[in-house]
Amino acid sequence: MSLLKRNISFKIFDLLKRYAVKNDENLIHQIQSSTQTKRVDKSSKFFALYTLDLKNLLAPNDLENFKSFSFNSDDYTESIKLDRNKLIIQANKTLFKREVIESIFKQKSNYGFENPISKHSKTIIEFSSPNIAKPLHAGHMRSTFLGNFLSNIHQKLGHHVTKINYLGDWGTQYGILAVGFKKFGSFNELDKSPIKHLLDVYVKANQDEDIKSKALDYFTKMEDKDPDSLKMWSLFKKLSIRELESVYEKLNIKFDVYESESEYYELAKEYVKKMIEFGLAKKLDNNTIQANVKDYDKKFIVQKSDGSTLYITRDIAALCERKKKYNFNKIVYVVDSSQREHFLKLYKIAKLLDHKILGNLSFEQFFVPFGRITNMSTRKGKVEFLNDLITEAKLVAHESMQFSKTKRELENADHVAQTIGNSHLVITDLAKPRLKDYEFSWKNIIAKDDSAYMCHYAHARLFSLIKKCQRELNLEPQIETIDLDLLNKQSELTLIQHLARFEEAIWQAYHDYEPYHKIMF
Repeated sequence: MSLLKRNISFKIFDLLKRYAVKNDENLIHQIQSSTQTKRVDKSSKFFALYTLDLKNLLAPNDLENFKSFSFNSDDYTESIKLDRNKLIIQANKTLFKREVIESIFKQKSNYGFENPISKHSKTIIEFSSPNIAKPLHAGHMRSTFLGNFLSNIHQKLGHHVTKINYLGDWGTQYGILAVGFKKFGSFNELDKSPIKHLLDVYVKANQDEDIKSKALDYFTKMEDKDPDSLKMWSLFKKLSIRELESVYEKLNIKFDVYESESEYYELAKEYVKKMIEFGLAKKLDNNTIQANVKDYDKKFIVQKSDGSTLYITRDIAALCERKKKYNFNKIVYVVDSSQREHFLKLYKIAKLLDHKILGNLSFEQFFVPFGRITNMSTRKGKVEFLNDLITEAKLVAHESMQFSKTKRELENADHVAQTIGNSHLVITDLAKPRLKDYEFSWKNIIAKDDSAYMCHYAHARLFSLIKKCQRELNLEPQIETIDLDLLNKQSELTLIQHLARFEEAIWQAYHDYEPYHKIMF
């Protein structure tokens, strides 16, 4: 936070503290986080203006009393006015201009991130999390992009982040694949194209009722550590991770840890015993074990009658063991909104097993859902796999570059096309509010109204101007040599006002888990 904004916040605090119900520490924090640099557009005629909505700070009666407040200007503030429920704060224009420009020069690429929000906080972010033996589905796109963004912004703001990809490699669905491979599989085909072959096998096996009935028995054998079953499972898992890493590499995404459900199936049974001990679960007449969670009226099974575990049970074990291993302050699950009930169960059980596991973490901080993408397709038809989408993005960008009016010969045209294509996928997704469904389109991949294209265009243009200034004018700008009084055109002041909002956009994106605040900035 800038020194100017901090001083203005304390000025407002002195005005409000006689009326506000909150204690002093909470009030100053809320004033600082809620005082916003006024948004600008091309027609804006104001400069160095802040706004503060008082509705969440003052009760209605206090707000009425506050309307008669008096204010004296000082070195930081020229005027403060009340417009309905909002304070309009006119900051000292000279100080505002100097602070914004000096901050950018001094902080450079750290501008907006200079004051880490949670220094040394240990944070786990789990995202993407596909099943083994299947290609990354297009439906994993939002979790992958959103989780990677949240990991980056947490890291930039001072968190020690561990990015976990939690693979589904256990359970009846895997049993269907393993039994199906005995009937439909071929090790020769597995060598040629492992994941494609395993998917073909799974599709066939899933239509065979005889295989489905045997899958449950196969899974029980795995939990009983049958060596042949585990050998097959280990091979499929190894091949799957290799395929996944090749797709993530194209998107420049790296995980710190690959975990899987299988790591927790034995521990899961121990946590079921603990739940029974704590009165959070009980054994039924048919030998299944049912959870009985306070403030959650839906009953659910945590262990089957044959003693095998379930997805929820393994997730409970994983969460508790991660607390022991990483001693995290915060853990975030980035998953489809349809899984809300599952993660609500997990959250409530963890809180009741040991309140130290999640501490004061709210459910909204723990579970980060997102809407779905419709019309996911290549030009040849409906797309199923993320790798196909990445390939198509490159082709569409390449073709669009050929028809561009500003076309120039490039030595690395393939790399440029893939970069533009990937950026279109990522930024198109992150520019949408995460809870909203949206319709996918290739329409504007290098159009000037496409956010991804404009980011690349603006970066290239600015980089070219900097090089030109350095080469032709021998300029290496230093803040001490700049006469800020020359920056007085409305377009220049509007740009400075906009740049002042960057830190607020970062904070909103971080606090709300909403990348679009930063993208739309």
